[in-house]
Amino acid sequence: MTMIGQNGKKSDLDKILLIDSSFDVTTLGKEHQYKKIITFDYDSHKALLNNNLEHSLSESYLEISDLNKIETQSYKLMRWYEDPKISPLLNYEGINLGQLMLVEFHHFLLSFLKIFLELSRISEFHGDSNYYCTPSLFETMKFISKNAKKLSDKQHTDKFLYDMVYYNFKVGKISFSIKLSQETYLKLKNTSEAFFNKLISMKKYNPNNNTILLLNLDTIRYKKLLSSNNTSLNIVLFNRRRPTIWNLESFFIIKKSNCIVESNLSLVDKSMSDFICKKLDKLKQQLLVLTEQDHFFESLFVIDNRSFWKIIKNKLFVLIERRFKEAVNEIEITKKLLSKYKFNSILILSETGFNEKILTSLARSVDLKIVLLQHGLGYDTPELPKEVRYLAGGVPIDSSKMVVWGESTARYLKKIGISDNKIKILGSPIHDVFFEESLLPKNAQYVLLTTSSPTKWIASDLKVETIQRYESAIRKICKSVLSLNKKLVVKLHPDQDEMDITSWIKEISNNISVEKFTDISELIKNCDYMITIDISTVILEAQILKKPVIVVPVKKYEWGVSEIYSSNSCLITEMGDILDALKQIDDETFRSKLIQRGSTFASHYLINDGNATTRLLSFFKNYVEN
Repeated sequence: MTMIGQNGKKSDLDKILLIDSSFDVTTLGKEHQYKKIITFDYDSHKALLNNNLEHSLSESYLEISDLNKIETQSYKLMRWYEDPKISPLLNYEGINLGQLMLVEFHHFLLSFLKIFLELSRISEFHGDSNYYCTPSLFETMKFISKNAKKLSDKQHTDKFLYDMVYYNFKVGKISFSIKLSQETYLKLKNTSEAFFNKLISMKKYNPNNNTILLLNLDTIRYKKLLSSNNTSLNIVLFNRRRPTIWNLESFFIIKKSNCIVESNLSLVDKSMSDFICKKLDKLKQQLLVLTEQDHFFESLFVIDNRSFWKIIKNKLFVLIERRFKEAVNEIEITKKLLSKYKFNSILILSETGFNEKILTSLARSVDLKIVLLQHGLGYDTPELPKEVRYLAGGVPIDSSKMVVWGESTARYLKKIGISDNKIKILGSPIHDVFFEESLLPKNAQYVLLTTSSPTKWIASDLKVETIQRYESAIRKICKSVLSLNKKLVVKLHPDQDEMDITSWIKEISNNISVEKFTDISELIKNCDYMITIDISTVILEAQILKKPVIVVPVKKYEWGVSEIYSSNSCLITEMGDILDALKQIDDETFRSKLIQRGSTFASHYLINDGNATTRLLSFFKNYVEN
């Protein structure tokens, strides 16, 4: 095992401190009472380093086989709702409510299992030592060791993935983001929709036309689709997780569009609210029976031949209570929407989202066609675990068809067993704008670094070691670019689960510009070249705009070699060689060849350049008529 700090014999160890980021390390003096300090997350590790306090990483007690076990078991247990002994208790209107929180539960479970095994291994290694724990760690450690002690009486509150939402808005050129509870966010969203509804006239529905439903589409990224003047289709936009309008650009897109926007305002009235309340009362009785199934859950939630059900029981039922209440509301609203129009087909971007699963379940019950649209570039290898593919939601399992960007994705889908008649190659609607004259390259102004932090979906990404490698890469890239007297702009990934690395960057230089919500196409257009962390769709977008790309791999997955790498269309370099890579890009001959290879890859990866939206709408017209 790799340890940080003193190792000590078991007989020497008396008091062991187990901490996470909730602990204030400045309260520890150099002469503290603990034989060993063990930290469970990156922030507390950094704080201990900054205070020159010796410590160990909790992950150092795990073997590689443990990480594999955590991942395998998380994939198995995330489908707990499918067991025939329990699934009837989860049924509502023909929908298994457990499946709606699959992504969120897996997110919680993976992190929990890592901590559970770490605490178990620590207890095995250090025996009957006294373990002083922060509140969240104590909740688990008290089931593992009789010597667990709580450091404070502070109440630990469980936070799940979708409990908080980032609300983004822009004033002029300045972008803002505020973190809101889901409840507050929905109230704000509903209020803003009511306000904008008064400024936008409701588009007319023509019952003689074919009708498509678009779910949770970004108004700006899909502006060409929403702005279509196709008079032979009714286009209905139904955004539940994201706002339809959040700035002037999105406002004018909707105002000028022919699409019909549906929301709470247009679907929910007093009688509907009362109806939903009655349904919720009935569901509560159903869930009471679920809470009595301890024997089933005790035997199911096991790792290392040890049940952990008693530890997660309250957490799971807190999540169930929150999400099932939301589910009943969303199901009834969606049912009303489906009865309001005669839809011919539905367009979704993922099969595993909360609202997507509701809509696809209801659509299948009435034989309504579901079309999955490719929305990004990622790993396209057979080695990618099928569970990871499923969680990402980008493979047509429940969908009737999948619209893909080009032959490359189609080949990949066939390799993993998707039948040819499920695949339609039409191009990428979000990239049509990249081929417009307004996005032609301009004079280079800066180097662009696009980031993508370790996820919380893969066990190895949860390791402090992985996050350290990510920070080292960011710092190395920033310092290398500045050493060549170049201006640097850093674009953070917009995902709400993304690490905010602004403080790291500002420690290096306040002159580095950090952007989170600025339009990526504008940033790429004005850059000299782009550096990115790991595989990302922005690689393709830079290649379309004829910008050379450097990729620095940080997450070391053993998932084979993706086509974007094997194509040799970008310069792939380890962080230690980044300065040499930057100098290569400055060589005009090398740069020209790299740009050409990038353009060649982009032209092969996409079809119908600049015309994909038209082709997609034409497909919908013909597809729904057949």
